[in-house]
Amino acid sequence: MADSANVSVATPRPGGVGVFYRAPLGTTAPTDAIASLSNLFKDHGYVGESGIVNSASRDVQKKKSFGGATVATLQNDYTETYQVTLLEDKNAETLRTVFGDSNVEVDEDGFPIKVRHNKSILPKSFYVVDTIDGEGMLQRDLIEIGQVTTVGDITKVHTDTVEYTLTIECFENADGDTVVELREPPSGSSSAVPTVTGVTPTGNFGTAGGQLRTIRGRGFDGTTGITIGGTAVTAFQVLTDNSISVITPAKTAGPHNVIVTDANGPSAAFAVTYA
Repeated sequence: MADSANVSVATPRPGGVGVFYRAPLGTTAPTDAIASLSNLFKDHGYVGESGIVNSASRDVQKKKSFGGATVATLQNDYTETYQVTLLEDKNAETLRTVFGDSNVEVDEDGFPIKVRHNKSILPKSFYVVDTIDGEGMLQRDLIEIGQVTTVGDITKVHTDTVEYTLTIECFENADGDTVVELREPPSGSSSAVPTVTGVTPTGNFGTAGGQLRTIRGRGFDGTTGITIGGTAVTAFQVLTDNSISVITPAKTAGPHNVIVTDANGPSAAFAVTYA
């Protein structure tokens, strides 16, 4: 049956984090929509009010039989693009994406002091789009192989801001996908199980146990149990929906999985190492 709770409205994530990122081609792909992106993904700052436009087109041909009946539909091509308008003209990362990495020179403070316009082909890169909907569902679009193919007219006028409207063509990754969407249910959703994204401080766990560590992630309110390598953690405290403090149990040297469980079920395993 129809359910208005399934309707999404995409907005920027709160807390001043970015929406549109670029990293070098071949950068390791994120595995969820929650964890912070690595420093290789560069934030491009404010995006225009039209948001992110994802377009897909299929070039199809109808195969006819003698007599004019359609007997098959042939697909000759599939093209997927993203369009985004970048507003930060003084952001060096924005300018590098628009004009090319080697065409932007910055001073010691990172301010772009020279931007060269030329015919150099813009490189294929790894792009990420991060959004959240009004109910708290996180979405992360991964464009593992994308290339800026069109830059819109750049208007410099006293009645408007300088903007860069880009069209990015998406190419197939090793699995044949042009885009991969990662989604995370809203915190507190009946379908959400906990998600573990890290443990701090980082580094190996001592085999003798007794160390204080903080498990990071999402959906920890209502945690009923934690295991490390199959051993129940008897001393833990849920600090927030995103963090739990634990005292580590003793384990043999080697890799072990951290699993957090609540009424909805166990989290996916997060590997740590005892040494």
